[in-house]
Amino acid sequence: MADKVRKILFNENIDIIHAHAAVPGMVGIIARSGIKKYIPVVQTMHGWGTNKRTEHEKMDVTIMNGLDKIVSVSKSDKELMISKGIDKNKIITIYNGIEDTSDYDLNEDEVVTDIILHKYHGYTILGCIGSVCQRKNQQLLIEAINNISKNIKIYISFIGEGDIVNKLQQKVHLYGLEDNVKFYGYKKNASKYIKLFDYFVFTSLSEGFSIALLEGLREKIPIIASDIPTFCECIENNITGYLFKNNKVDSLQLLIENLINNNKNDFVTSNGYKKFGKEFTLEKMMQKYSELYKNIMNIKM
Repeated sequence: MADKVRKILFNENIDIIHAHAAVPGMVGIIARSGIKKYIPVVQTMHGWGTNKRTEHEKMDVTIMNGLDKIVSVSKSDKELMISKGIDKNKIITIYNGIEDTSDYDLNEDEVVTDIILHKYHGYTILGCIGSVCQRKNQQLLIEAINNISKNIKIYISFIGEGDIVNKLQQKVHLYGLEDNVKFYGYKKNASKYIKLFDYFVFTSLSEGFSIALLEGLREKIPIIASDIPTFCECIENNITGYLFKNNKVDSLQLLIENLINNNKNDFVTSNGYKKFGKEFTLEKMMQKYSELYKNIMNIKM
């Protein structure tokens, strides 16, 4: 593989190698050897996997310390990498960015029909998009809703596949919440549904830098999120969204009840949208990467 990459580097007169994982970064380091000009290797670290073996972790740290620059997609990721032994001087944080407008058509389907029907009957719509799994912790939302008075009408749309869907559906049946909760499975371009939600909910125990959360800010939909570090970089409680204590069902329950009974969302959605425009657009991300490339080339020239 390194030989093939080296040929490309030579034939195409490449100036920078940009990898998106440690092993490809290592291939870049090997491939650039034997070429007269110095070719910097940059890696974007999209998240530190929680299931790495000790040997795997040590290998990644060794590789990344041999890179010219490492891009973390959140400040909390940067701190984690430093704690693992990666040279802090090699790390720069560049947030993920998305287009500042969405262009998905919202054609009527079962998700749209169900949400509109429940809105008509006075339900508050809570939406979750993403893999249904232990890490995403969707069961916490079901537990919270079960503890809320049945006089408060709430409908939850879970969009996404996962290995605990059946388990959660059984819990929904046990609690008698079939009219309040539905799992829709995988939907293409699921972010198109965000604009239908009254609240966009993130219950994750851990998370990389969430694109879906940025999409919620862009659509001016109030965010409810666990207070894990990556979410706290986007959400300032009661300023750009709403935070509850991670994995604490009573904290989530109380927050939902207070929000439904005292709807004051315009302030946070306006601030959230301003923060999105200032820090999380695709244009802003590309500008930061362009600056990185220019700086690293000036250093090596």
